[in-house]
Amino acid sequence: MDNENLTISFCKAWNNLDASYLDFCFTHDFVYSSQMVLKDLNGKDEYLKYIKAKFNAIKNGANTVTAELGYYENEPCFILTQTLAIPIRAPFGNPKYESPNHPLVNEINSTVLLKFENGFIKSAIMCTIPGVSYIKRTGVYPK
Repeated sequence: MDNENLTISFCKAWNNLDASYLDFCFTHDFVYSSQMVLKDLNGKDEYLKYIKAKFNAIKNGANTVTAELGYYENEPCFILTQTLAIPIRAPFGNPKYESPNHPLVNEINSTVLLKFENGFIKSAIMCTIPGVSYIKRTGVYPK
């Protein structure tokens, strides 16, 4: 599968909260990391177990997510937007920063950058840097 179609499958998984879109997308040694989490997830099976549980939690919660296809440095990626049922103070509800100087937000955006290898996704990183402003947005939310 080409890089754009792999990315579209990843978006479909998020937009439908259905991990089956990812079954044939990853290398066996796939690595998932996040700038907001200290430990990487190593291996396709570990990530699929994690994402299935995450999708179930989202389905049972009040918040929603959407994935928009984008491009960073001409490579496909996606923007994940979490819409919060109850707004929080930026940055991300951290009590240390809760003050009138920090606005209430009802959306949190993250960039998901992908690395590809031989027709599969080798790694994914959810990040705040580079931010959404660095992504060429398409307005496409694959279903």
